[in-house]
Amino acid sequence: TEYQEEFTPRDTFFVSISRQNLLPGSVVIRDGLGNVVSPDNYEIDVARGQIRASSPGALPSEKYLIEYQYHPVFFSPYMQGNTALNVPVLDTDNFDGVTLNFDNIWRTESDTAGSGWNSDAVNYTYQQAFVPINVGGRLFEPVFFPSNYELRIFDTVVDTTSNFFNVPNLPPTPRKFLLYNKTGDYQIEYVHADIDGDSLPSPLEPIIFLERDPSGEFTVYTWQLQLETPENDPYQFQGGEVLSLIAKFPFNRFDRFRLKTEMPSVSDEDAKNELDAIRVVPNPYIVSHEFEPALPPGITSGRGERIIYFTHLPDQAKVHIFTARGGHVVTLEDDNSIFEGTITWNLKTRENLDIAFGVYFYVVESPVGTKRGKLAVIK
Repeated sequence: TEYQEEFTPRDTFFVSISRQNLLPGSVVIRDGLGNVVSPDNYEIDVARGQIRASSPGALPSEKYLIEYQYHPVFFSPYMQGNTALNVPVLDTDNFDGVTLNFDNIWRTESDTAGSGWNSDAVNYTYQQAFVPINVGGRLFEPVFFPSNYELRIFDTVVDTTSNFFNVPNLPPTPRKFLLYNKTGDYQIEYVHADIDGDSLPSPLEPIIFLERDPSGEFTVYTWQLQLETPENDPYQFQGGEVLSLIAKFPFNRFDRFRLKTEMPSVSDEDAKNELDAIRVVPNPYIVSHEFEPALPPGITSGRGERIIYFTHLPDQAKVHIFTARGGHVVTLEDDNSIFEGTITWNLKTRENLDIAFGVYFYVVESPVGTKRGKLAVIK
């Protein structure tokens, strides 16, 4: 949404507008005549929502109009159940009448139900997990890396193992398979102990996944994958066979969502079917009814305002009130939003005179239909 507001500059001192985290490139400033001010005349701190003249006298007018878009939620940690915060988070940020409700997974784990081979001929099962490993007397703890992967099999050499652990018995050697990060759309490095020497994954040959940390400065050990065969029946892989490894993991930097809200609307069909839900409260109306508002401050005698409520009304409804003889008393119109559905009556006629006690008839007139009823005012 594009927002507009006026601001008064303070020359080269920053002044704040009502919102922060402005969308870069969306800001337009106009002077009092509607002319667009050159961006060379001002500086904007988009994170803080502040603006100032770029040089003394660059914004000489008393008032300017700024147009902009902004990020209503920006790097917010407030998500239901966020385990990274020290206090319970029961709600997310509210903005423009909208609340985002996240069903997040806080700990990365394998999703065995969504994973599997693309060929029914492959009889290997597998285990994929985050497991600490000891190499050369050094303990390596896994990083809970949130991604989906594919183990892709080929008929020829397509990759070379990594020398991540720098040990003599695991030198870089050619392989006929590769690991692909489907979430980030890139190929990753791995360590593989090829015990049977076929350059392919086999049971009892762990495959260690290696990823770059978010800064890209160093490599980290993440998942470990190991194939298993239930009946000690080795399988001969064919090129094109793929093992999809799906994980359950938290929202991360690879995720992109587009949200679109809808304006409220009225269902004429539903409103027509709910005309019988219209009520008059209180009915009968009794003098000094408990529903009446208290006396205004400082007033110790008399009574407060008399009010009768017509509730559950359809949009654009009118309420016509008549005496028992059919005389028109007053017509009440709904000037509320579609969320209200209530009209109040102060028990006065259209001439602003107090009504007499007795029985009255009302007619609710609306675009979807008419509802008739009666009410009583008792002394």
